[in-house]
Amino acid sequence: MPQAIKVFIVDDEFHIRNGIQESVPWREMYMEVIGEAEDGNRAIKLYEEHLPDIVLLDINIPGKNGLEFARLIRERNENTQIIFLTGYDDFHKVKEAVSLQASDYLLKPVSYGELIQALEKAAGQINAEREQLFFMDELKQKVSLYKQAASEQILLDFLHRGANTEIMKQLHEMGLITDTKACYGVLCIDIDHFYDTMRNVSQGDRQLYLYAYRKLALEVLEEENNTVDNGGITYGHVLSLSVSRLVLLVQTKGNPLTAAEKAPDRDLIDLAKRLQETYRAYLKISVSIGLSGTVMDAHVLDNAFREALEAVEHRTIIGSGNIIPYRQIDPSVSRGKQLLNKELFFLSEIRAGSDILNIDILKEWFSEIRSMPLIDAKVIASQLVVFVLRIQEESRTRNTIWTNDPFVKISEIETVDSLLEFLSEFLIIVVNSIRTSKETPSVKIIEQAKQWIRDHSLDETSLTALASHLHLSPNYLCSLFKQTTGETYMELTTRIRFERARELLANTSLKMHDIAASIGFSDANYFSIAFKKHQGVSPSEFRKRNL
Repeated sequence: MPQAIKVFIVDDEFHIRNGIQESVPWREMYMEVIGEAEDGNRAIKLYEEHLPDIVLLDINIPGKNGLEFARLIRERNENTQIIFLTGYDDFHKVKEAVSLQASDYLLKPVSYGELIQALEKAAGQINAEREQLFFMDELKQKVSLYKQAASEQILLDFLHRGANTEIMKQLHEMGLITDTKACYGVLCIDIDHFYDTMRNVSQGDRQLYLYAYRKLALEVLEEENNTVDNGGITYGHVLSLSVSRLVLLVQTKGNPLTAAEKAPDRDLIDLAKRLQETYRAYLKISVSIGLSGTVMDAHVLDNAFREALEAVEHRTIIGSGNIIPYRQIDPSVSRGKQLLNKELFFLSEIRAGSDILNIDILKEWFSEIRSMPLIDAKVIASQLVVFVLRIQEESRTRNTIWTNDPFVKISEIETVDSLLEFLSEFLIIVVNSIRTSKETPSVKIIEQAKQWIRDHSLDETSLTALASHLHLSPNYLCSLFKQTTGETYMELTTRIRFERARELLANTSLKMHDIAASIGFSDANYFSIAFKKHQGVSPSEFRKRNL
C-alpha cells in the first residue's frame, strides 16, 4: 500500500475548511488531512510540526498572509505542493504567486471537480518525486553493493594469488590497504557441522541466517575498531569464501616481537574470542577459527591467508569450536628425533589409559622441554595437544570433559614451568576420561578390535576374520563400530594403517616400498597414491616435513 499523502488546509473561513474536509474522499485518494489553520502564524507552527506534502492555502489570511507563508514553505522544502485558494478581489496576487511555483490556483468558490483535479495533479507530482527518490536510493544501494563486491573480489584475488604492483596500486587507490608496512593478521571462521545445522532450516530462513552470520562479524569488527586507544584492531575487512566460511583481514597496532616469531597478535585472539561469544549468543552456533601469524608487510598477506586456512582445517583433528593459531600446528617447526620418539611412546600410553605422569619417559620429556625457549616449547606442546585430542576423539570423550580451548590457554602462558603445569593437568584429565571410557563393554571390544587391526596390518584384515577372533557376528561388529567410533570398519582400518605409515615415515629411514609392505600394500606406487588421497600430501612430502 502506498504511503498516504499528507494534506494541510489553511483558510480563515471555517465553512471552507470544513467543506473541504467533509467533501473529499481522502482515504480513496490515499491522502490524509494532518491539520488545519485559520491564520498564518498558526499555519507556520503546524507546518513545521507535520511537514505536509500538499498545502491548500488561502492567499488572504490574517497574520502572515498566504504569500509570506508560501515563501517560508519554499525556504524549507521546494517539493511541497502548494494549491492557492483565492477570491476574485485577490486574483491580481496570482502573478506574484507564480514565482513560488504553486501546483495550482483555484478561484473561490471552488467547485468539487476543480478541487479533486487539483489534488490529483499535486499527488501525481508527489508520487513522481517519491519514485525518483526511491530510484536514486536504489541506485545508490546498488552502486554501494557493486563497489563492495568489487572490493571483496580484489581482496580475494590478492589473498589467493599474492601481491603484484598492479593489485597493490588498486588496493591503495580503493582505500582497502593504506599502509603496506603495518601489522596484519588473518582469521578464518567456519561454522561447525554446517550442513547438520542447516538441514531443517527453510531456504528463506537460511538466507537470513547467513546474512546475520556475516553481519555479526562486521559488527564485532566495527566495535573492535572503536577501541584503538588501548591497542586493538585498527581496521579490517570481512570476506566470504563459502556459505559457511568467512575470512577477516585485519590491521592491528601490532607487536613486532609476535611478528618476528610469526605468532598471532594478542588482539587477534581477543577478536576470535569475541566472535565465538557473539555467534553463540545470537545464532546459537559453534564456530572454529584459524589464526595466521602476525605479518609486518601487506605484500605477504597471501601467506597469512594460507596459514589461517590451514589452521582451521585442523578442526578435523582436534575437534570443533576451537581457536587454532597456525604457529601452534606448524609442521615446519623442527624438533629433535629423540624427543619425537619419546612423544610416540607416551602417546601410545595415553591411548591405553596408563598413569601417564608416573612414566619416566614423560619426566625426561618435561626436562628437555624445560631447557627450551618458551616459544619453541609452546609449539611442541601445542603439537602434542593436537595428537592427544585426536586420541581423545577416538575414545568418544572429547566433547564431554574438555570444554576450554587448550590452544588459547597455551598462547596465554608466560613461562615454561606454567606450560608444563598446564600440560600435566591436561594429560591427567584426558587419561582419566579415556580410562573411564574403556570400562564400557562396547568400548573394550572396539579397543581389542583396534589392537587386532594394528597387529595384522600386514595381512588382509577382513571383518569376518576379526569377528571370528572376537567371537561376534560380522553384522553386530559392523554396527558396533559405527555406533561406538562414528566410523565404519573400513574407514577405521584405513586410518589405523595410515597412522602406522605416518609413524614409520617420520621415525625411520625405511624405503617407501618397505613401509608400503609393512601396512599391507604390495605396490609402492599404489600406496603413494592412496596415502596422498587420504592424508593430503605424498609420503615423500610428509617425511620431508617431519625430518
